[in-house]
Amino acid sequence: MAGAAGGDTTGGTTVEMVGPVVVEEASGTVVGVVTGGVTTVLFGMLSIYVASLKRAMREIKTLEGLLPICSSCNKIRTPDNQWHVLEKYISARTEATFTHSVCPECARRLYPQMYPPAQ
Repeated sequence: MAGAAGGDTTGGTTVEMVGPVVVEEASGTVVGVVTGGVTTVLFGMLSIYVASLKRAMREIKTLEGLLPICSSCNKIRTPDNQWHVLEKYISARTEATFTHSVCPECARRLYPQMYPPAQ
């Protein structure tokens, strides 16, 4: 276990694996098994980590830049000059889902008989 290894003249410590190393994500999901020496384990774990990050990046859906939006109806204009309902546009490009309700200001405007003016 301790001593010079692989040309190491500093007397560093090496670790020998008794068996394969199982690599798990924080959730406990097994993402790989690495066998071999310390270098193999480190590079194996790094490659598994990189693969996991690449998978996560493929799954992330984001919106960037400026979104041309109608001031009146809130539809979004795409580069091909098509206008799309805001909720459909965002839902098609992200993992977001929408629920709808009426804010107090709009409730008073739309249903004045049910919602008296704010005091």
